[in-house]
Amino acid sequence: MKRLNSVVSHAGELDGKLSELSSRIQTSFYELSDISDDFSRYTDSLVFDPERLAFVQDRLETIYKLKKKYTSGIHSGISEVIAYADEARKELEELSGMMEDRSDLELQIKALEEQVYAKARSLHEKRKAAAAVMSGKIEEILAKLGMKGAEFSVHIVEKPGSELSQKCSQFGMDDVEFLIRTNLGSSLMPLTRIASGGELSRVMLALKTILSDADTVGTLIFDEVDTGVGGEIAVSIGEHLKKLSKKKQVLCITHLASIAVYADNQIKIQKGVAGNTTSTNVFPVENQERIKEIARMLSGDATSTESLEHAAAMLHKFGGM
Repeated sequence: MKRLNSVVSHAGELDGKLSELSSRIQTSFYELSDISDDFSRYTDSLVFDPERLAFVQDRLETIYKLKKKYTSGIHSGISEVIAYADEARKELEELSGMMEDRSDLELQIKALEEQVYAKARSLHEKRKAAAAVMSGKIEEILAKLGMKGAEFSVHIVEKPGSELSQKCSQFGMDDVEFLIRTNLGSSLMPLTRIASGGELSRVMLALKTILSDADTVGTLIFDEVDTGVGGEIAVSIGEHLKKLSKKKQVLCITHLASIAVYADNQIKIQKGVAGNTTSTNVFPVENQERIKEIARMLSGDATSTESLEHAAAMLHKFGGM
């Protein structure tokens, strides 16, 4: 271009027709020279930075992954990623607020646990004091019910565990177990493991007698309470049942007349066979029929004068007939 400009410029001096072309070529020459200088300055300003290249490539890769995970497609705009980030940021702020609320709730829970533990500790001490009194009273009643020498104990131990939520339940912090020794020389054992049916009934009778004011159960049923007893012991059992019936409804199954005479209402259960059918009949016995039934329970004879007189005397003395 530079050579062309020189040749045309010289030719224009020889032929005036080329003057205009020479002028146009000169203008173009200077313009292209400026453009060339600009390109030279631009290329000189370019700097190759391998670290910057790696950074940009990593960022593009990150944007690609974000678009793939959080947008409808990899060709979606980055605006979807930004919108998702804004929503996530808002949710995080809400969760942070919830964490603050959780801290407040944990403090409240800790305060309540301390209150529960304090009340459980107070209940534990009251139980220990009541257990000694209760054991003594039950032993007195058991002696009258034919279990003289029996030893009764209330075993109270704290529940295992180190945390308050583990130690305390709706019944406090104690495991309570009734222990009894019915034979001299033996060890105290759990009531449910060693007591016979009759012994268990008499222990329950003793418990219900001393707890009748606090117990909310309205009806008590005793079976086999007279097992292995007779004479004065049976009379004592009947007396306790009568006393208990002043505050509770008592149903007692018995084969002893000395217990049956204390009943306000006596019911006889009798099994019979008619043809090929066995039936059980239940009916009340009253007035003279009751005297006959008590006489039968006393001696197996419901007709002799002695049995009837003895039955009538017992009913008059203990049953209020």
